[in-house]
Amino acid sequence: MTVQRWPEMCIADWRMKAQLKAYLNAPAGREPSIRQACLNNGWNRDRAMRGVDMAIALIAIGLDIASQRPARDALLAGRG
Repeated sequence: MTVQRWPEMCIADWRMKAQLKAYLNAPAGREPSIRQACLNNGWNRDRAMRGVDMAIALIAIGLDIASQRPARDALLAGRG
């Protein structure tokens, strides 16, 4: 799973994905500042930042689960 696919693999909520994208692209200059992105999209900035935090947490959980799959599969196959 490539880094660019983490949000689509781990986050179901489209708004959370958009908030994460705006947050990550703003410092790179590809998007307006996160504050301006919130204004453009009608998001409350505090709620958008909570969405970003939740998105990062969901990605971390998804990656943790993905990293445990090989060990679980080996155990289920009787190789553990």
